Amino acid sequence: MRSFFAKHKLILIIATMIPWFFVGGPGYEGARSFKEAWNLGHVLFFAVFTVAVDKYFYLCHRPTLAKFCRYLLVVAGLAFGIEFLQTLSPGRESSLQDILLGVGGAVLVLLWHASGRVNTVRKIILRGCGAGIIIICLVPLLLTLYDEYRAWRDFPVLGDFESALELSRWEDQDQIIRVQGPVKCRSFALKASLTTEKYSGVGIRYFPENWGTAQALTFSVYNPGGLVVLHYRIHDWKHTGRNQEYENRFNGRTSLASGWNTITVPIEEIVNGPKYRKIDLAHIRGLGFFVTEQPSARELYFDDVRLLQ
Repeated sequence: MRSFFAKHKLILIIATMIPWFFVGGPGYEGARSFKEAWNLGHVLFFAVFTVAVDKYFYLCHRPTLAKFCRYLLVVAGLAFGIEFLQTLSPGRESSLQDILLGVGGAVLVLLWHASGRVNTVRKIILRGCGAGIIIICLVPLLLTLYDEYRAWRDFPVLGDFESALELSRWEDQDQIIRVQGPVKCRSFALKASLTTEKYSGVGIRYFPENWGTAQALTFSVYNPGGLVVLHYRIHDWKHTGRNQEYENRFNGRTSLASGWNTITVPIEEIVNGPKYRKIDLAHIRGLGFFVTEQPSARELYFDDVRLLQ
């Protein structure tokens, strides 16, 4: 039995890793850094897969370029297939980034194998390329860790948009962009392009969740058009999963005149927002802004989203 496991350990490792593409991992409310670290599992899986293919099918004797291309086609096909199957699994979605990470894991192994059969100069070049791929694979995680540090450092500021990395904290990425005007303070604001759908808006989810020392929430909105009603909502950890009823969170609204509008919401109103309970200020999970059933598409600009201590 021991010899069987020793002989087929790569296959057993692969079999053990496959289920994690479809179960487990960070949920919707998980930290961004955890999600990015979890995604690096694609690099590990396809690196092990490439080593296993090379071992069991003995392709080492074939020309390096032919083997390289053949392996990449197989890996890309398998990665695409896994991402497609993930779209059929509840709570999962496909990602081009995951496919590229998988291909990156295969390329790492192939470069390492190739570097063992060339002279010193080429070995340095090939392994240098491998190191570059590792750095590229780590970039999303490193940027996310840096932005999480910035969010913690700048708190109680939730959004001043002075860094492009802040956009990763917001949902509905296709509707937002950083702009240099109009701005309320400093150099940048967030432009939100809103549609005529029943509900159209943007929201921020990634920020320090303990609002226990805050006195109020304040934010500024520039309205370049006519009067419009802006709705805003705040929810805590108890308004997740199956408990996302309207009455189980704080809901507010205000009419925006043309130009800049500054809205201040006392923390007491937020705490007493849910109908049957109080908001848990130690575990705030999301803040959203939206409009309803607009007759035409419109734009709003957000700036200086912060808590007043």
